[in-house]
Amino acid sequence: MSIQVEDIFDDSMIKVIEKQDKMIALINMIYNPVTAAPIDYNTVINSAEGNDWRTSIEEELTSMNEQQYNEYQMGVHQKLKPLHFNARLVARGFQQIQGMNFEETFAPTPTFTSLWLLFLISINKGWGVRTFDVKLVFLNSPIDKPVYVWPPRGMKLPSHAVLRLNKALYGTKQAARCWWLQLQHILKNIGFCVNQEDTRAYYMDSKLDKALRVKWDERVNNSVGISITLLADGFKFHQPDLILKLLNIDASNITSCLLLPIKCDLESGKGGSMDKEYLRRIGLLLYIAQGSWPDISYAVNYLARFCMGPTVEHWDALRNLIVYLRFTHDKCKVWI
Repeated sequence: MSIQVEDIFDDSMIKVIEKQDKMIALINMIYNPVTAAPIDYNTVINSAEGNDWRTSIEEELTSMNEQQYNEYQMGVHQKLKPLHFNARLVARGFQQIQGMNFEETFAPTPTFTSLWLLFLISINKGWGVRTFDVKLVFLNSPIDKPVYVWPPRGMKLPSHAVLRLNKALYGTKQAARCWWLQLQHILKNIGFCVNQEDTRAYYMDSKLDKALRVKWDERVNNSVGISITLLADGFKFHQPDLILKLLNIDASNITSCLLLPIKCDLESGKGGSMDKEYLRRIGLLLYIAQGSWPDISYAVNYLARFCMGPTVEHWDALRNLIVYLRFTHDKCKVWI
């Protein structure tokens, strides 16, 4: 079971719940501008598809004992007509209190180097590459701290009942870490060996289907935010969605193409606080450089030196680099 029902006639438990400030919202929504999925419970129930959403929510709450998940999403086909309705129960983890209902939150991800290595080995050996998704991924892992939550709307429980999480529900601070620790345990138990150079990578003959509910995909379309295209002699890597996100931030400033080398004599700013908007763009550019665009690596790392109080000159150089991506994004790609 992912959750269990407990009574709150005990005053101490009431205090715990109040301290957590109702950590679970009714449903915490994520807005998707492509699918136009509704963003709160009332919108869901009162929408034109209200009956479909109500059915989905009822099915979701009924199936929580089987480790189902819950958050509003809408499956669509190419003409953006709904194909199915999914609801996912999500915790308001931002209201958790460190030391009370969570401790560590760190969960590592594989390096790009390991990803490239796997693809290179597959090319060298003539092997196929498949990807898979773990069904109800976070709900495979026990939660490491007692977390009590208020029942969401639509769940019929006694008036004095609350829910205690047995599994790391989506949205909790430690969900990713709990899953990482559980996955480590599972992989080692079925004989996987950890890569000593990158402890996030494992290798062996597959026994995953027996240990986890996984959905295999013979098509390798994307991984860690990178679009992957199979070529006759290898793979091509690109990050169009991330580049589009970056371009949309500065859409009004991208009007002309100025492909000049970055100046290497920029002076440091006057210091002061970190410029979050400048840092935001640097972060996106660093990920793009690591994932599929190595030719901008030097420029991005150079501009990253000026995150503390960047001047107009630094901003101009940064936007010039973004303009470079705008006018070369269809040509500059990595393949192996």
